[in-house]
Formats: sequence, structure tokens, C-alpha cells
Amino acid sequence: MCPCGPAPGPHGRGPRRRAEDLPGRHGLGASVTRSNREYRRAYGLPPAQDAASLRTRLAESRTVPVLPDESTAKPQPLPVEPDVTTGIALANELVRYHGCMAYDSAATRERILAAATREFAAHGVSGARVDRIAAEAKANKRAIYDYFGDKNKLFAVVLERALAELAEAVPPSEDLPGYAERLFAYHRARPEALRLVMWEALEIGEAPVPAEEARTRHYQDKVEAAESGGAGGDARTRVFFTLALAGWSIAMPQLRRMILGPDYSLDDLGTEVARAVGELPGGNRAGGREQP
Repeated sequence: MCPCGPAPGPHGRGPRRRAEDLPGRHGLGASVTRSNREYRRAYGLPPAQDAASLRTRLAESRTVPVLPDESTAKPQPLPVEPDVTTGIALANELVRYHGCMAYDSAATRERILAAATREFAAHGVSGARVDRIAAEAKANKRAIYDYFGDKNKLFAVVLERALAELAEAVPPSEDLPGYAERLFAYHRARPEALRLVMWEALEIGEAPVPAEEARTRHYQDKVEAAESGGAGGDARTRVFFTLALAGWSIAMPQLRRMILGPDYSLDDLGTEVARAVGELPGGNRAGGREQP
């Protein structure tokens, strides 16, 4: 090193600054050069390149390369000079790389929700792992937290969507036995919503659940539909027992096997659930006709 002090920069504007001397909110400077791999992994960037090849690529293209799954994203110019330090170049690439991903945000969000639905249905909130959700969704963990917040908030979104899909597929009806049969068939084909509600009960218990007021209004719609059938008695209890019979029959396969026998078919069970609902006090079919 020159005894007079650090060598001047390329334009004679003062001493040349090394990458490790650069300050940075996210650890740019020393941490970038020493922890390049960890930094990229945390922010979902492509594999690291050394400083020379990075500067060369920036100098040649002056744009962010379009990645294989981003074929419709338009490259954006990088406001950096070819001789920038490694830290600033990496920061620029970080911003532009994630900027190119915005066009695919809806598809990414959908993959995350689908993966999270399977993960929560299988493991509940406590047992679910964001790492597994990210891997299955082909997304990075930061995208999950950016879209949904923490794991509990993600579970609330997943459950809300599952219940909305169920309500659309099996709308309320004054014909409770028919409604029970359709609900049983839905849970049989798509048990995720039922499992999510069961996990919610196990982990939250008597405490208020997310969106409880809105969900209460939804169940009130079912009660009003049951009341419109013209039957007497308490429509609330009829709806509650209808949901219990249709859901519990699917949720407890071990009880089905031990009580009804291993050869008892789900087709027969669905018919029996509808018959049992029809025999509830006031549980007549549409039109006010009591079950024989």
C-alpha cells in the first residue's frame, strides 16, 4: 500500500472504497462478500456468481436476464455502472430480480394456498412447516410471509377459502336430508375442509376463531333455510345434528370400521345419514312431508 494513504479512485475523486467498507441496511459490504450464498438463499436469488463474472454480465447486458419461468417478464435496465462494487451490484440484482416476479404473483399465491391447504389438513397449524409449503409450492419462504404474514394468518386464509368452496358446492337447503347427503358426498371426495375445521377445534378450542362473525352469519343462512321448510321444532339443533352426522361419519374411519364393520360401504353410510337426518324432530323433506 502507498505510504501516503489509499490509492485514489479511477476518476481521481478520493480513495477507492472496498466492498467490505460499504455500509448497508441488509448487510451489504462485508456481509455480502462473506455471506453471499446465505444472502441469496434468504432472498430467493439465483445461485451466486463471483464479483468478476457479475460485473461482466452487468456490463454486457445492462439488464436482468429472463429466467426460464419468467419468459413473459420484460428485462429492466439496471442503473449501475459496469465497475460498481460487488455489494451494490448484488443489491441492484436483488431488487430487479424480485421486480420481474410480480407478473406471476397470482399464480404463486395460488400454488402457496394449494400447498398450504394440504399441509394444514395433514398436520394442523402447530405441525405444519412453512419450509414444506414453500418447497411444494415452488416458492421461497419470504414470498409466503410477504403474501400472508405468519403461519396462523396463512391458516386463516386457507380455512376461509376451503369453507367458501364448500358453501358454493353445497348451498343451504330446506331439504335437510338431501343437504346431508350432498354434504356427506362432498366431505368424502374432498375431506380437507372437514380436517381443517377439526384442527381448528383442537388447537383453538373454546376461544374465538378467525372471522367468527362472518362464519356465524353463514351458518345462520343454513338455519333460515331449514326453517323455510315448514317443519316445527328448533331448526338450529336440526342443522347442528345434520352437520355432525355428515361430518363425523367421514372424520372417524376407525369408528366406522369397529362399529359398522370393515365391509360397510360409504355409499350405504351416506344413505343412512340422510335417513337419520330425516328422522330428527321436524327433519322432514322439502314440501313439509314427514318421513314415514
